[in-house]
Amino acid sequence: MTGPTVNFDKVVFCYDRTEVLHDVSFILNQGEIVGLLGPNGAGKTTTIKIIAGILTPDAGSVSVCGFPLPEQAVSIKQRIGYVPEAAALASDGKTILYSSHVLDVVEKVRARVVIIHEGNLIADGTPEHLKSSTQQFSLEDVFRKLTRSESVDPGISRIVAALRS
Repeated sequence: MTGPTVNFDKVVFCYDRTEVLHDVSFILNQGEIVGLLGPNGAGKTTTIKIIAGILTPDAGSVSVCGFPLPEQAVSIKQRIGYVPEAAALASDGKTILYSSHVLDVVEKVRARVVIIHEGNLIADGTPEHLKSSTQQFSLEDVFRKLTRSESVDPGISRIVAALRS
């Protein structure tokens, strides 16, 4: 296969008349593990549902394995799957888009990170690059700074603390 596994290009999506994704673009390449991060309501689930062919964007284009959406949704559904957040990640040449609130896990698998906030793509890079460019020590600190969040969900902090112990 040549080209990206997922091409998400200038995608706009609206629920009723409220725009929730604003011209979002990113590419996922074969064999990449990418963490899709964002606060609640940022557009993560909507993004995944568009890639899975469950929702249709109002503008922009999406293709998976070279198949355009929504025209080839059935072909795409035969080639991709959904991995729940609690599942283990294994990369055997497959592209994985991992959406999680557990930032420590994303950081440990050394995934590329895509952060969506209020329907906008605000960061795309490795955890190391994002920490360096924002002068933060952890991916959680990067997340807080870029999304201007006081904190990540309190339950997440407990999970991260348990993972570290």
